[in-house]
Amino acid sequence: MTPRQLYSRHRRSLWPLAAFLSLSTVVFVVAQPPGGKPSPAIAIDGAQTPERIPDWILWRELFRRVSTVSDMSAMHGKDIWVDKLHMTMPQMNELLQRASEHRDMDSAKHADAKRLKASSKETKESLRIKLRQTQMSQEVEILKLRDKLRSRIGNEAFERLLSYARLNIAPTIKVGNIVVKQ
Repeated sequence: MTPRQLYSRHRRSLWPLAAFLSLSTVVFVVAQPPGGKPSPAIAIDGAQTPERIPDWILWRELFRRVSTVSDMSAMHGKDIWVDKLHMTMPQMNELLQRASEHRDMDSAKHADAKRLKASSKETKESLRIKLRQTQMSQEVEILKLRDKLRSRIGNEAFERLLSYARLNIAPTIKVGNIVVKQ
């Protein structure tokens, strides 16, 4: 088949295809940050894709919810953790203990970050690096708390708690500008 025959046969789809390719190229070029490298940040909406929420964020929010419920409820969340998720009282106490450890750690990390930001010794770049190190340290500590909780309450109770977190907490989380490690 000659090019002329191809053109006459596919004339109707050729122009929309050419327009699409041109527009795609323009969008791709405009979306690039200065320097030409693709942005390594992503945004996640837990209501749309709860499975994409990183574990450390899911557990951070679970520990926060446990602390909040514990502080606000006269029963310290017994109606959720024991009655609804069928945890034993010792398992619930372990959960409350880990949530308390998280709250203390979170407060300390927040105070460290505030102190760093207020410091006049730090350059913008060194401040960024130290804040990122603080963040990474916090992520690791949250996962250690999760693992400690799992070892203390057992896999069955842990899986019920994880299921609760995925169904009730993950859909409420919106995360913006997560840096993707390449």
